[in-house]
Amino acid sequence: QSLSQDVRVTFPEGFTALQIAKRLTEAGLPGEEFLSLVTQPEEKWRVEFPFLLSVPSESGLEGFLFPDTYRFDRQADAETLVRTFLGTFQKKAWPLLETDTPLKAFDVLILASIIETEVRSDRDRAMVADLFLRRLAIGQPLQSDATVKYILGLNKIQHSFAETRTDSPYNTYVNKGLPPGPIANPGLSAIMATLHPVQNEYFYFLSNPETGETIFAKTFEEHVQNKSANGL
Repeated sequence: QSLSQDVRVTFPEGFTALQIAKRLTEAGLPGEEFLSLVTQPEEKWRVEFPFLLSVPSESGLEGFLFPDTYRFDRQADAETLVRTFLGTFQKKAWPLLETDTPLKAFDVLILASIIETEVRSDRDRAMVADLFLRRLAIGQPLQSDATVKYILGLNKIQHSFAETRTDSPYNTYVNKGLPPGPIANPGLSAIMATLHPVQNEYFYFLSNPETGETIFAKTFEEHVQNKSANGL
């Protein structure tokens, strides 16, 4: 079989299952069937990929579709595509998560998916990981705009008050703790940041919409000032 039979597709870190499915379809692969398998995974995969045992049965495979550049056979069926993503996750991400951490592997992935979507640089991610872990520890909501974006499917940096009140278990403005599952498919950088947080005293952060720079604050008042200073 010649290489011309293969199709090469890149999936960036932080893509959702839906975005991955669309890109597969654009590449002439069965994206819609892939998405329905990812939404309702086959029970047999739990045996084949033991890391799926920690996933609640009602959860799909969001979070486990490892972002990378893949080569697929043009004739590949949806199940082959799913297995390829899971196999890559097993090889590249699972060794980091397998070790016993205070957070269960699935929880690490959930938090990593939020951090992936919220902040860009490795150092900021590790600081935000510490900030989020401290919020979780004291029962303060994560208040992550990334989770609201996931529910609404909108690409906004800031959400309106009404949007942050959207009724969904994924809404970390109205619900304490982690959402029920990952909101994207994190790469190694976000997973590493979650596993190795950098200790700090901040409780709030925002991203400058122009530069993407993360600006931290210790108090809510300081955070409000940072918001207006950064045009948010």
